[in-house]
Amino acid sequence: GRGQTDIPLTGLPRIPGLTLQGAKFRHSENRIDLNGTTAIPLLRDARFNLRFDRRARPSRFNVRSNLEIGWLGNPRVDLSWDAESGVNTSVTIPASRFVPQSVGRQAEAQGDVTLGMADGKLSGNIDTTVTLPDVVEAKFKGAFGPDGLSAEVDLTNKAAWLGELTAKGSVDNQGQLSASMTKTAGDMATPVPGLRMMGGSLTLGFGNDRNFNGAINELQLKYGTVAESTVTFTVANGAYTGNAALNVTIPGLSEASGTIAMSRGKLSGSLTIGADSFPDGLPLERGTITGRIGETGAMSFEGSVGIRLGPAGRGQLQASYGEDGGFSIGAMFDLSVPGMQTASFTIQYNGTDIAGEGEMAVDPAYLAGIEGRVKITYAEGRWAGESTLGYSADNGKLSGSITVRVRQAEDDSLKVGGEGDVTAQIMPRLQGTLRATILEEGGIDVSGEIAVTEPLEMFPEKRFDKELVNVSQNIPLWAMLVAVMRIRAGVRAGVGPGVFRDIKVTGSYTIGQEGEPSFQISGEMYIPAFVEGYVGFGAGLGASVVLGSLTGGIEAMGTAGLYGAISVIPVLEYKNGDYSIEGTATMAAGARLKLSLNAWAEVEALWVTVWENTWELASITMPVGPDLGLQAKMAYTFGSPMPPTLEFKSSDIDTDKLISDAMPKDGPPKAGVRDQVKNQTKWQGAQRAKGKDADKVPADQAAKANAKDTVPQPAGGKAPAGRGAPPKAPGGKDKKPDKDQKAA
Repeated sequence: GRGQTDIPLTGLPRIPGLTLQGAKFRHSENRIDLNGTTAIPLLRDARFNLRFDRRARPSRFNVRSNLEIGWLGNPRVDLSWDAESGVNTSVTIPASRFVPQSVGRQAEAQGDVTLGMADGKLSGNIDTTVTLPDVVEAKFKGAFGPDGLSAEVDLTNKAAWLGELTAKGSVDNQGQLSASMTKTAGDMATPVPGLRMMGGSLTLGFGNDRNFNGAINELQLKYGTVAESTVTFTVANGAYTGNAALNVTIPGLSEASGTIAMSRGKLSGSLTIGADSFPDGLPLERGTITGRIGETGAMSFEGSVGIRLGPAGRGQLQASYGEDGGFSIGAMFDLSVPGMQTASFTIQYNGTDIAGEGEMAVDPAYLAGIEGRVKITYAEGRWAGESTLGYSADNGKLSGSITVRVRQAEDDSLKVGGEGDVTAQIMPRLQGTLRATILEEGGIDVSGEIAVTEPLEMFPEKRFDKELVNVSQNIPLWAMLVAVMRIRAGVRAGVGPGVFRDIKVTGSYTIGQEGEPSFQISGEMYIPAFVEGYVGFGAGLGASVVLGSLTGGIEAMGTAGLYGAISVIPVLEYKNGDYSIEGTATMAAGARLKLSLNAWAEVEALWVTVWENTWELASITMPVGPDLGLQAKMAYTFGSPMPPTLEFKSSDIDTDKLISDAMPKDGPPKAGVRDQVKNQTKWQGAQRAKGKDADKVPADQAAKANAKDTVPQPAGGKAPAGRGAPPKAPGGKDKKPDKDQKAA
């Protein structure tokens, strides 16, 4: 009626993005009116009216809707009609729509989204970044398509002091956002030098209600051995906020604390160390050391505490914190010690004391001949040092090692001292060990004694020796037993050798200081002489079988003689610029009688000695009459107007040593009984058992015997008739001894 006709919907084509609910043809205006609701995914349904005139031109299609994504704030979307594509739209969603309302203006967003329509569905790419400075960055990347919305969300931690932390989220086809990050302290690799995360967690999340939630929960922070704290920071208005106590953990320090805080996303903190924070008894003065935590989480220090360093003056203790978490409180300064080259020195607080060590080079102008570096230490408010260094002076004639010491005197001044043994090589045979002492006022004092290692011979010994009597008697007792008696007598005399002995050089001089040395040279010129007569007698007994022998005996020796010596001991001395000489000349002579008694025994087997021994039974030396001695002393200082002093004496003289030294160390020749017995102890009878070779000695044993002595071969014949009977002559008569047997 009224000029319009309802058009059945079943006969109309489908229009993408629209749901038709009615269609009329108006005859008077020659047009078609369509109505219904929109049907576009992710858009709120909206009613529409669409008119087409006689030329099929659309009119009156202005539809307003909203994108039904709450976390974007449901932005408005205007729909229009395009003759070619049908329902269409062109809308820009600003990047700021991606920012949660709870973070306010703190966030930064980039990447607007432009939406269009294709086949009745929204289309458009998403590449948007939302950044909450010092908190998080979220990158949305995806697209609106036939199946709705599909996007990924990459979350990256922006609180740099927490380290690199990432997480992934997504937006499903219904537009629901799921993007959060949860990390524990074990996941956090902080780049802050010396900082460790010991416990706690981090949570961040974007919600569909346009809110952002974030918090650092009970995170335990530890700055090496300096400080620690347990913090909880929450995100408010797009930034972390909160504060906590910063506890100082430096060993030995007390009454030191601080705070750590987050404000507007920036980390900060401070702690204070005063002179009263250190252990009692340290030589500290006023001052304050302040530790600060910067925005990056790194800790640094400023300020100083004064310290009294005794003779080194005053210094300023300062703190430093290394990238490895190493912490130190110390002072660096130039240390000067007399005798040493100035050197940079560092002391540090070690938890209980302020101490340090270093090395200082020896000043060669102060300590000539010493090279090297001395280890110096500072502890308990005192300086000290000690090192053993090599020493060489006087073109190498003095060499050795000296222990150099540095000490802090009672007046707090630093002193250098020390000592050591050095070898002095003056001449090839003049060598000794001297004591070198470092003088605190400067220089090295060398003193001691140098001795000649061996006596110097001036002339060799002249010896006269004459044998007057030499009598020997052999007494055969049996075929294998013989006795020997021997007497020997003679005279001998000698002079020398003349030697210069016990040479010593003693004295001292200071190297490195002006002044003359003092020294003394002494020695003894000694010349012995003697004349003596001697008588020696002895008796021996020997038994022999074919393959061995046993010998033994005693010898006595008596000597009587006159012995004497001349000793001259000069002493040359230089002291206080003057040379002086002293001399002592001594002559001594005396008569001595010496008696000695010895015994021996020897066993041979197969002509080889298998055992022997000698015993000194008695030995005595007796003076005969008084000793004679004379001594003269002289002393003179060169350049002195006073004449030399002379002194003579003939008593209280040690003549015994001179006379004993004059007695020859080698005694007169012995009586010779031992050798005579060995030569005469040979088997003189035939072999006891007959046989083809009964009277022959084996060739190898004979050769061994002949190498020392020739053994007489026994005469041929038959075995004795009875035990021990001598051999018979032809005809049954006893054979007379020949000449050789008589001699034996």
